[in-house]
Amino acid sequence: MKSLLPCWLLVVLTIQALWGQPTITSAVFPQVGDTIIYHVYAPATGITISAPGGNQVWDFSSLGSDFVQVIPFLPANQGSQYDVVPTATLFSPIAQNQELYYRVSSEQLALLGILGQDPANLGLTLFSRFDPPLPEIQTPLNFFDQHFTGSDLSLPFAADDVPGGFLDSLPITPDSLRLRMHFERIELADAWGVLTLPNGAAHDVLRLRRVETRETRLDVKVGPLPWQDITDLLPFSDFLGVDTTVYYIFYSNDIRMPVASLTADPGSDVASSIQYQGDAMLTSINTIGIDAHPGVYVWPNPVVSQARFRFVHISPGKYTLRIYNVLGIPVWERDLQLAGDRILEADLGYLRKGAYLYSLIDSQGRTLLTKRLVVVRP
Repeated sequence: MKSLLPCWLLVVLTIQALWGQPTITSAVFPQVGDTIIYHVYAPATGITISAPGGNQVWDFSSLGSDFVQVIPFLPANQGSQYDVVPTATLFSPIAQNQELYYRVSSEQLALLGILGQDPANLGLTLFSRFDPPLPEIQTPLNFFDQHFTGSDLSLPFAADDVPGGFLDSLPITPDSLRLRMHFERIELADAWGVLTLPNGAAHDVLRLRRVETRETRLDVKVGPLPWQDITDLLPFSDFLGVDTTVYYIFYSNDIRMPVASLTADPGSDVASSIQYQGDAMLTSINTIGIDAHPGVYVWPNPVVSQARFRFVHISPGKYTLRIYNVLGIPVWERDLQLAGDRILEADLGYLRKGAYLYSLIDSQGRTLLTKRLVVVRP
């Protein structure tokens, strides 16, 4: 009997760990007519990620908001690409020239295709289908559940559509190009408890840890020859290669879509940003939706070192993002090819603390907007 005692203890501890944990059901799937409002916030000090386990308390009531993303869900047949993905049941125009297509079943919300800016930021708007469809939410979801999924995207486009500067950097002159992206996700429901939002609402949640690895490669085609992978021949790799991001996603049966989601680098115990559901009236900061005006937003602001600039509804073209000190002297700039929405990460750690201005300048030298940026030091 004594040899069985450790087994009984293990059973008791397991029961205690599972007691009270929620089972996430299809109630979290969006439906036609839903509009989800996410606040996006990137505090200068980050957000500490708690260890795995049950019966936790996540108090996000004091979080700020850098901007708001409004995500509507409409009938799929209203989307411009529905003919390409006729099995889609939902269509989400998340921004100008950006559309997501989903299929909802009794156990899965799957992403079928996406229309948006090309990953190389060449100013092209492309549509591609996930093969196979990429599961966004799978139910029922219980504590300790694991999922392993993968999918591929292929985005071919004509060389005539590409800016000349990019083509000049290639080792050959192609007729067509193709971006290939491979996604792999490892997911584990690693924690549960109660999460409180800034609006005061408390939700019983289950946390899913998702490790997403994305590999991007570039192919070219010349005449009748087959596609050739030239990724390893290029002298630059800003958008090519392998990139891994970790997400901590919180689900609750009493609210559709994730309640909140933390974004972190692999191996880090601090999240760089968070998005959480809320009311657009919680704050007077900028609201970004499908009818929003062109703009540039930076977060965090104040910034310590790493800043993220978000470009929203920008007309296709060449631009310069420039930062000036209080004397009007440029201290940082970046030339960009923009179209629609994009996020740019910038290391501003070398700037002295103080107030700055950042401006977006078009190819004609016209300043389209100027906003304030504050740099602080711990």
